[in-house]
Amino acid sequence: MGADYAPIKSGRSLFRPRRSFGSSGWRRFLLVGLGVLVLAGGLGAAWMVHVAKSGSRAEKPAPAAAAETPSPLASLKPSSEPPPLKNIEGKLPSPAPAPAAAPPAQGSTPGTELLFCYQGKVPENRVLVVDKARQRLMVLRYLGEMSIDYEYTCSTGMQPGLKQSEGDERTPEGIYFTTHRYEDNKITVFGDRAIHLNYPNPFDQFEKRDGNGIFIHGTDKTLKPRASNGCVVLRNDELAVVASTIKEHHTPVVVVDHLRLPPVADRVKACQYLEQLSLPALEEAEAAEGYSLDTKASTPTKTSQMKELDELARRLAGLAAGNRQVRVQTQGLALFGLGEQWVVVADQRISGPNRAEVQVTRRFYLRGPDPLHARLLSSHWVVEDPGQARLLASWAPPPKPVPVVVAAAHPEPAPPAKSEAPPARPEPAPVVKTSPPTPEPERRHAPPAVKAPAAKAPATPEEQIRSMLAAWIRAWQGKNLSEYISFYAPEFSSDGMNRNAWQKHKAYLSRVYKVIGVEARDVRVTVLGSKAKVVFVQHYRSDWHRDVGRKHMDLLLKGGHWKIMSERWEPMPGRASVAGRGARS
Repeated sequence: MGADYAPIKSGRSLFRPRRSFGSSGWRRFLLVGLGVLVLAGGLGAAWMVHVAKSGSRAEKPAPAAAAETPSPLASLKPSSEPPPLKNIEGKLPSPAPAPAAAPPAQGSTPGTELLFCYQGKVPENRVLVVDKARQRLMVLRYLGEMSIDYEYTCSTGMQPGLKQSEGDERTPEGIYFTTHRYEDNKITVFGDRAIHLNYPNPFDQFEKRDGNGIFIHGTDKTLKPRASNGCVVLRNDELAVVASTIKEHHTPVVVVDHLRLPPVADRVKACQYLEQLSLPALEEAEAAEGYSLDTKASTPTKTSQMKELDELARRLAGLAAGNRQVRVQTQGLALFGLGEQWVVVADQRISGPNRAEVQVTRRFYLRGPDPLHARLLSSHWVVEDPGQARLLASWAPPPKPVPVVVAAAHPEPAPPAKSEAPPARPEPAPVVKTSPPTPEPERRHAPPAVKAPAAKAPATPEEQIRSMLAAWIRAWQGKNLSEYISFYAPEFSSDGMNRNAWQKHKAYLSRVYKVIGVEARDVRVTVLGSKAKVVFVQHYRSDWHRDVGRKHMDLLLKGGHWKIMSERWEPMPGRASVAGRGARS
C-alpha cells in the first residue's frame, strides 16, 4: 500500500485519499489546462495560414521575362570568345560580373558607338568615357566583359558640338590619351590636380582643328553642368579616385556626345578586324609617315628632352630590318573605334644585343570605314624613360647622310683664296639681326654679335629696337623677371593692367610653367622720332599653353633706352593656337 492511502474500513471506498484536494487546487488545474488549450489553438491556426499561403504561391504564374533581361554592359561579351592572337603570351583574366549601375544606352539608340576589342596581354584594360549628353564620366574595365568601376557627374564645355578652334568653349570629341598631370597642395581654379589630354590628336590635326590646354581637372566652385571652357571638370574628391585609375599614355579617354554601346555582333566584328590586321603593313606605312617617341613620365617633358626624343624617333625606321640581333615580340593588341577613327595599341617587347630588352607601347591612328581599309595618319611609340629610348635607337641602323645641295647662283668661295669681289653676304635672320655666321677677315667694321653683353648699342634706332627685342625674349624665356620687367616703362598699360599688375601676372605664369619658349618672326619696326611701333608674329609655347598670334608694341625712347609703353596680342586666323581660355601669353 502506498503511504497516501488508509487501511480498509467497512462502509468506506477502496482507495480513499488521505488528504482532500481542496478548492484552490482544482482552480489551478483548470487554469493550466485552459492555457494549454489556447496555446494549441493558436499554433494550429498559424499552421493553417502558412499552408494556405504556400499553396497560393505555388499556383501563381512566373513573372514576365523582364526580370531576366541582362545588363547592357553584361551583354557586351560575345557569345563565343574571339580567336586568340597568334604567338602571344598571357591569357585574358577570368570574367567579372557586371555591376548593378545603369549603363549607357545600347542597340539602335542614337549616339556614337564605341567599338573595342582586346587580345593577349595589354598594359591597360581600363577606358575612361565622357558622355557629354549625360554629363557623366565613367571608368570602364574589361575583364572578359566590360563593366563600370566608377561613374561620376562631370561638367563639359559651355557650347555644344565638336571643338574646332581655340576659345570656342567646346569640349573635343574623339579617342585621346593622357600625357602628364599637375598636382597642387592647395585648391585653385583647377582644383588640386589637372590631367592633360593629347588634344589635338592626329584625327583633329587631319581635320585642321586647333586649340590645346584640354584637361580633366577639379574646381574650387560648385560643379555645374556644361560650365567649363572646354575641359572636363570633376569634384576634387571624385577626381582623386579617377586619377588613381589613369596610366599616362596608356589609358584611353573617349569623349562622345552620347555614348552607345555596341551590340554583340559589332563586338565580334571588331575582334575579327583585330585578328586580320597586319602589323607589318602598318609598320611599312609608319616608315613613310614618320615616327613619334615619348616616355611614360607623368610630368611634362622638358624642351631639351623633347628635342632629343624627336631626334631619336627619326632613327627608328628599319629597326628590326636593319639589325638581325633585334627581335620584336607582340604580347597584346587592343582596338578602339569611333566612327571612322580607329586606334590600334600594340604592346611589344623588343630584344636587342647582349640580352637587353625594351618594353614599347605603340599606337597607330587610322582613318577609314574600318581598320582594314583605312589610312595611317600617325604612329606613336611610348617607352619607360629617355634611357630606354636611347637604347632602342642605338639598335637601329645609322642614318644615311643627307647630301648638301648648294645653289648654283650662290657658289661657295674657297676660304684661302683671295678674290677681288667679296663673297655674297648671307640673308639676314628673320627675327633679330645677329652677326654674320662666317665673317671674313677684311670685314673689320662688322658690328659685334647681339649675344655679347658688353657690345655697344647699334647706331640706328631700328637696330637698337631689334637688339632690345632679342634681350626681352631672352629674359622672358629665362624667367629672369627683374630683367624682363626692366624693358617696360613705368607708365605701361595693357589689357587693363598697369606695370605692377603685369609683373604679378608674369610672375604667376613663371611659377606655373616650367618651360617657356618665345620666338618672334616677321619683325617690322617703324620709328617716329622718340616713339616707335613694333609688329611681329609671336610663337609662344609652354608645358600648358601654346599659341601663335600677332603682337603690337608701342615704344618710347627714355634715357637712351627704348621702353615698352603698351603691347597688344591678337590671334591669327588659320594659325594653330593651343591654350586654355584666359591663359593667353
